[in-house]
Amino acid sequence: MYSQGAQLVHLSAGQIPSTVQNRVAAVVVFGDPDNGQGFPGVLNGRSITFCSTDDLICQGADIILPAHLSYGAVSPYQGHTRTMTDNILQNAGDAATFVASHL
Repeated sequence: MYSQGAQLVHLSAGQIPSTVQNRVAAVVVFGDPDNGQGFPGVLNGRSITFCSTDDLICQGADIILPAHLSYGAVSPYQGHTRTMTDNILQNAGDAATFVASHL
């Protein structure tokens, strides 16, 4: 999920008990306005955030630039220093690999 979906994931993660959190294998969010805020309990160690360095939404701004709309095309891992055009991996594939590694 990205943007508003990522915010919902953060909010709902804070409302589920630890017994339910233990059954969550992985958390993946894209274009996260709450970027840098961890998830509660065990979810924090089972999460990955995809945020382009050029995505102002991930920096807390309310400005949507092309980088925020590009998560289906490039792979800007959180904190990654490459430009959008240098990224050649697909986010969906990277997300799937992350989830599979936590099963």
